Amino acid sequence: MALCRNKQALRDRLQKMGVKTPEHYLLPAKLTDTYKNYPYIVKPNSGTGSMGVLIAHDFAELKQCHACLKPQHSEILIEEFLLGPLISNEVFVSEGKVLDLGLTSRVLSDFPYFVEEGYSFPMDIGPNKDEVFQTSKQILEKLGYQHGPVHIEYILTAKGPVLVEINPRLAGGPIGNMLLYCLQENIYQSICQEYLTGKRATKFNLQAGHGMAVVSVFATEEGILAGLELNLAKKYPGVVKIEVLKVISDKLTLAHDYSGEVLRVYAIGKTSEEAYYRALAAKNAVKIQLK
Repeated sequence: MALCRNKQALRDRLQKMGVKTPEHYLLPAKLTDTYKNYPYIVKPNSGTGSMGVLIAHDFAELKQCHACLKPQHSEILIEEFLLGPLISNEVFVSEGKVLDLGLTSRVLSDFPYFVEEGYSFPMDIGPNKDEVFQTSKQILEKLGYQHGPVHIEYILTAKGPVLVEINPRLAGGPIGNMLLYCLQENIYQSICQEYLTGKRATKFNLQAGHGMAVVSVFATEEGILAGLELNLAKKYPGVVKIEVLKVISDKLTLAHDYSGEVLRVYAIGKTSEEAYYRALAAKNAVKIQLK
């Protein structure tokens, strides 16, 4: 767990094992204009939830990112900017056997921030799906991981998947609910049985015609939450839940990280793509009232 929280140490170890990860460096206390391959991702070395993740297109922006993060973080990581969409592979390991749960799409906000604004499961990327799973399997075998869920994030580059995050747990946020809906097996029950009773999972199966998506809603301007109009959004086809994360009188911030999330729209469909567009349509019917 400690290794996964230290992004530099984790990447160093994985690279020594032959795993593709972004090129990366810890920023020195005093910056010099020696970085040439812009843009770069700049982030806390032990950050989570997209908090403090920024992009620098030149040295001036790099200095701004450094100045922004330095007061709160002792170590700041700079890493290669990879071209491609962000996805995650959810897997479960039982006595060293790696079982595939599926792929999750992860939709990011506009630059300069990297807030995850939408998810859908199970994502279909055709024949590349097996390449991602085989990559996950090889990584976990090299790490000697034996039991429990694992969440692995990749950038799908033109040269194949490149690992950007790995954590020995289920994915956070709404993804657990998506797994419950889309899998025939109860993932939480499987976790408890793995650790408490010794009953081993052998396979996870997707429910035919089951896709789920979640879209996050953020305030478009800062202010104090005065009310929410949700009735219209609830009537949209496929919408099964609107999860409100703030209460009246909370201070709302812009979408700089997950802490600014006001609510989540959950939708289902026969495919994850249909579910995502349903959630996205319903999101547009939400009205946030500020005072």
